[in-house]
Amino acid sequence: MHIENIYKSILFFVFLSLINVTGHSNIASAHSQWIKTEKGAVRILVSEEPINKNLFLMGLHFKMLEGWKIYWRSPGDAGYPPSVDWSSSINAQPGPFKWPIPSRFSVLGIETIGYEKEVVLPFYVTVPKLSSPSQLHGKLSYLTCNDICIPIESELHLSLPIGITPKSHFPNLINHFLAKVPGTHDLEKNFLSANASFLEKKPALEINLDIKIPSNSLDAFVETSHALTFGKPQIFIDKEKKTTKLLIPVSGLDKLAPARNSIADVPLTITLSGLPSNIEIPITPSENQNPDISPSIWIFLASAFIGGIILNLMPCVLPVLSIKLLSFVKLSKNEIGAVRSHFLITSIGVLSTFLLIATVLVALKFFGMTIGWGIQFQQPWFLIGISVLLTFFLCNVWDFFQFQLPSFASRLNSKISFSDGFVRDFLQGVLATVLSTPCSAPFIGTAIGFALAQGTLEIYLIFFAIGLGLSVPYLSIAILPQAASILPKPGHWTITLRQVLGVPILITIIWLLTLVYATTSTFVTGCTFLFLLSIVFFLYNRKNNFRFSSIKWTAILAFISLIPILYVVSLKEKRWQKVPSNALVSEKINWQNFDPDQIPRLVSTGKTVFVDVTADWCITCLVNKRVAIFDDSVLEKLNSKNNISMQADWTLPSDTITAYLASFNRFGIPFNVVYGPGMPRGVILPELLLPGSIITAIASAQQEEPLIKKPIK
Repeated sequence: MHIENIYKSILFFVFLSLINVTGHSNIASAHSQWIKTEKGAVRILVSEEPINKNLFLMGLHFKMLEGWKIYWRSPGDAGYPPSVDWSSSINAQPGPFKWPIPSRFSVLGIETIGYEKEVVLPFYVTVPKLSSPSQLHGKLSYLTCNDICIPIESELHLSLPIGITPKSHFPNLINHFLAKVPGTHDLEKNFLSANASFLEKKPALEINLDIKIPSNSLDAFVETSHALTFGKPQIFIDKEKKTTKLLIPVSGLDKLAPARNSIADVPLTITLSGLPSNIEIPITPSENQNPDISPSIWIFLASAFIGGIILNLMPCVLPVLSIKLLSFVKLSKNEIGAVRSHFLITSIGVLSTFLLIATVLVALKFFGMTIGWGIQFQQPWFLIGISVLLTFFLCNVWDFFQFQLPSFASRLNSKISFSDGFVRDFLQGVLATVLSTPCSAPFIGTAIGFALAQGTLEIYLIFFAIGLGLSVPYLSIAILPQAASILPKPGHWTITLRQVLGVPILITIIWLLTLVYATTSTFVTGCTFLFLLSIVFFLYNRKNNFRFSSIKWTAILAFISLIPILYVVSLKEKRWQKVPSNALVSEKINWQNFDPDQIPRLVSTGKTVFVDVTADWCITCLVNKRVAIFDDSVLEKLNSKNNISMQADWTLPSDTITAYLASFNRFGIPFNVVYGPGMPRGVILPELLLPGSIITAIASAQQEEPLIKKPIK
């Protein structure tokens, strides 16, 4: 087989040499020289007569060896079409290519669209001044593929002398392929409708034609400006009505921003081949959705509920569970009704806050602003506010003070039997919700992505389901309050428990201060720290009835004296410009700057690209790094010469990262994707990573040898 290929190659180049020699007997301007490569050749052809006084028909003539192909203007799952930069041309203005009807190729489940053996891409050239010589100079770039792909870059040159009509043997060849270019004629004759539909319960485009066409000759190529993929059409022929229906699978709708479940109202261009006349039609499919086979919202509600339950196991929520555990101990001596009420109030706090978040997101979406899960942690004022709130909770757990209602609420208390503890319980539910937002658990990303892509009702339902899942521990105690009676009576051991349970809250406050530092400066962080310290100092002294002593004045003076020092330090650091967090892990992984536009180019050269969207405030991201990304076996893969690792730092707001997440219908992190020749559109990894999941994804995206060799010039 290898000898046969060599023999074909020799015959092919002998053929090219012969036609090159014969070409020199004609005027040189009839065609350019063949630009030869090991897999084919390309040249410019000129038709015999100008179309009018200064308009010439030309063609870019490709010849490929058996089995090799080039790509159509919309190449499908991989590849890219030929393109020429004519900017260096003199007295010549080439127009765009006319694209003949292509062929469809399927290899290992990857569908591409293009041409094999031979093709001419016709184009028109305007010569503004016929009294002056014209020269075409083009920088050609195209991709030719078989088992591997080779990008080729060539220089094209063609001269048109003054006053000479070029003699050419090629008008028939150019016109032959020009006749295969689809037109827009007879649009009403055979085309009936284009509708959104479903195929095997998945979104599809339905095309109805008022003509009976043999299914083996009919094909449809769909184009759009959106990142959608259209498969090979399934064809259904109604012999009685003499009509033909095409159902074309659509994928990628869930990655649009906003995501959708239907191709309805998406502008498309469809090219139909196999008809009496090939046609190209701009269409906008109408809605024709069958609700019985469309995906159910109940699936997403179940995902949201399960994700909410799992959120209780995330590190962000542990401080609140510590507070609630202490409440559980304190309530063990109370009546069953009191236990049930306190835990129900916490559940109401959780659900109310989730509905409030949903309301804010609906409003932001209405005004066209950025929406996402956890993006409030990008704002320093929010971080400082939560730090202050947690500091009060810490002081409460350590018994420095007790939550008390204001006087007007105390008067109301006597009428409605409302207690101070209920306020604390409600705030604990609020805090549990707020602290859960920088975490993303399994099922949460999918559910929130669906919700934010739908209408107002869906957003409220999904967020209510997440809140219900997060409330499960509290609702369980409210349903079974007798569980509190199994604990021993409160005593000295509860004082020790208070001190222990305050530690997770203290750690969370320190973590929030690091986020303040990451998003602002040493000055702001230092002032925040001193402010929190003053709260603790004040409440502790208030509990112990200390007078306003010299110690307090010393603390105040220390606070004031530190402000200019911290200000000077912050100016030197210039921390207002965020330093990427990947600098902290550069010793383990050679992270590159995140540039989504470079990913297709890297994949086309056979590289595997690992993208990690992270942030300093994302605790799940930090866990993923420690558990999976920094695992030795994963590091070996990520640091290999065939892999490129990109880290997108979302600690501060970034339109680029937000748009990138939205392209996958994701609005929160962690988010990890692996691209490669085997997975050019990327494979999304789960929210909670394991070393095996990353290694498996990289193996799926890789191939034994690079898909594309270095460019040939």
